[in-house]
Amino acid sequence: AGLNRGGAGMVVLSSMSVKELRGRLARNGVGVSACEAKGTLKTVDWYTQKSRAVVGLEEQGSVLVPSKDIANLDIALARTLDELSFAPTTRAYVDMVTPALNMYPLSDVVEFLQRQKARFKSKRVASILVVEEEAHDERVVSTLKHIADTALALTADPQGGLSLEVLSMTSGRFRAGKVPIQVSSKGMSVVENAVDEAGMISDLCRIPMVTREVAQRLVDAGFTDMERLNGAETMDLMKVDMMTQEVARSILDYTRTVEFSQSVLASK
Repeated sequence: AGLNRGGAGMVVLSSMSVKELRGRLARNGVGVSACEAKGTLKTVDWYTQKSRAVVGLEEQGSVLVPSKDIANLDIALARTLDELSFAPTTRAYVDMVTPALNMYPLSDVVEFLQRQKARFKSKRVASILVVEEEAHDERVVSTLKHIADTALALTADPQGGLSLEVLSMTSGRFRAGKVPIQVSSKGMSVVENAVDEAGMISDLCRIPMVTREVAQRLVDAGFTDMERLNGAETMDLMKVDMMTQEVARSILDYTRTVEFSQSVLASK
């Protein structure tokens, strides 16, 4: 969402390929090629070294591919941060902590992370570092929490619903306990009542001419249940990204069917 609003971002990968990352961003409405061409999206690929030998540091357009040596990873992060185009807001998503801890002593990884934290702070970059908590003992997790300004726990329930919990924060007050969150092409948001987004998208895709992409945009625009769709007018639908007159007409025609009435009653 930030990339589409003029922001910049860097991503450090260790658990997915660059191709998968680009696909996920594209499905959430990000113009990946345009962002990479402008220099507002850059990636450090520490995933490739798992499947083939990488010598030193390889450059592939907007992507830097370091070897498994943490020193080369350090160089790649520093270069990527320096080469990002200026933007009012810059964010970093760093997924390398758990693999690094599997290869290097805790003290080396802590030193590495403290160096990145100082860089991000000097560049005014908001960063998220991903850690697989279950993969580490309590001593390691406690050490990592002390490095971070804020520690968050993201969990999924058996139905796929996501919850976010603040575990610690160096400054300010925070609300204790888990809160449900919703992830969409607009980003991540806290919701008082979790929305069955996947179910709603499936329901919307039953409407003639509504593709999965259009259904996602409808949910993002606030049409999170059939009852809300029931009160929509053409002008409301046309405000939705990717909407056309033909699709809007098809949706309104569907709201007049018996099938739609039954779905509204079922959702209550």
